[in-house]
Amino acid sequence: MGQVAAKLSIRVPGELAAEVRRRGGVRGLSGFVARAIAHEIEREQLGALLVVDDESIPPTSKSPWRTGPRGRATFGSSAPIGGDP
Repeated sequence: MGQVAAKLSIRVPGELAAEVRRRGGVRGLSGFVARAIAHEIEREQLGALLVVDDESIPPTSKSPWRTGPRGRATFGSSAPIGGDP
């Protein structure tokens, strides 16, 4: 990661600790946990971006999705998706 390391003390369930130690790989436990934390932060940031983007898109009535017979979703035609016509 190229940065000065900070020491953390955390508690996790014993089974999770054993699994992390098995999967630590070349970088060991600290490297595995650092990558997991970085991954989770990235997921949260992406999730926040998706919420903002979704709120900025106005609704449209030009969607190709329709509700067909028996409430099945259809796309651009009257043939139901994933079932018989």
